[in-house]
Amino acid sequence: MKRFLRSVFNRVNIRPIISEHVNSFYDNNILVNEHRKVIPFTDIVLFLGIPGLFSGILIGIFNISFDKDIINILITSLSIFIGLLLSLLVLLFDLGRKENEQLHALPSDPVAHIDKAKKKVALIREVFSQVIFSVVLSAGAILSTMSTQVIKFDSDIVLPESKIIDGITFAYFYASHFLSIFLICEFIITLLMILKRFKILFDLEFPSSTER
Repeated sequence: MKRFLRSVFNRVNIRPIISEHVNSFYDNNILVNEHRKVIPFTDIVLFLGIPGLFSGILIGIFNISFDKDIINILITSLSIFIGLLLSLLVLLFDLGRKENEQLHALPSDPVAHIDKAKKKVALIREVFSQVIFSVVLSAGAILSTMSTQVIKFDSDIVLPESKIIDGITFAYFYASHFLSIFLICEFIITLLMILKRFKILFDLEFPSSTER
């Protein structure tokens, strides 16, 4: 049964996307010198701790909930970002292909140029994986925000009075809102990281006069 389900969902398996994104966080010095994959603690705090804490505060303390207007704004904004990110993937793919061709076309003599080209190719690959992951985050955030409307405390649907049903309703309400805010925060942080990587690419391509 497990093998059958794996074959069914093989076409939409996003595990390689997540794995490639996580690989970009490994400390390169430790990976090269000690051959160990270690994610810096600061990255764990930034990408997991801060979004989790922020989401918990908004949900647990301020009781933030989404209404239809907020849902429409979030879905529209995230959909626009998905379109822009997909267009960016095409540009990155073309840029990476050209840099890879230049890398193989370069003679072995100018070491500095080869090192620069290798660094650009590696950076483009990382940015490409992060942009793909951002698209997945956007889609996940859209689904999670839509799921917040399935069960609401002020819903017109009357459920049977039961402590179990009340507990499930309470847990689902807060879990869906927590996940939505967490994914949106994660998307924003990842987007900022992508922008920083683009700045690094820009500096590699057009170094300032003081670096020349």
